[in-house]
Amino acid sequence: MKKNQQALKNSKKKFQSLFYENTSIMILVDPQNGNIVDANEAACKFYGYPKSKIITLSLKEISLSSPEEIETEMQEAMHDRRKHFFYQHKLSNNEIRDVELYSGKVEMKEGVFIYSIVHDITARKEAEEALKKYAGWFFYSASKADMIQCRYI
Repeated sequence: MKKNQQALKNSKKKFQSLFYENTSIMILVDPQNGNIVDANEAACKFYGYPKSKIITLSLKEISLSSPEEIETEMQEAMHDRRKHFFYQHKLSNNEIRDVELYSGKVEMKEGVFIYSIVHDITARKEAEEALKKYAGWFFYSASKADMIQCRYI
């Protein structure tokens, strides 16, 4: 019995260390209502809220997705049908950021939650869009150059 309690204590310490001391943005969500029940310092900095405020928010308040979509995707994460998601999240300053989430179920003494690691992919998406735009211009210019070359040969 004492060995099990020590193992549980060690496991809790390990989780807390991985969660709270991590530089990756991490949130813990109640799958019953979408409320954020915990967030690490990186999440507080990213979203621009103090911890006391961020744990009063729900995914419906930070995500631009519909409540129905959020509910469906939380259930997919809870039942291990899907672990990778893309959203747009609103920060405290109303800035919209593109995010990629890796989510899964985590069982704790307090209940079962969704554990999400959040990556800000806004810069990547902007770069991809710019690349598409410039690639289109390049191919258009190249095709025009071929047409001009054919005329003068």
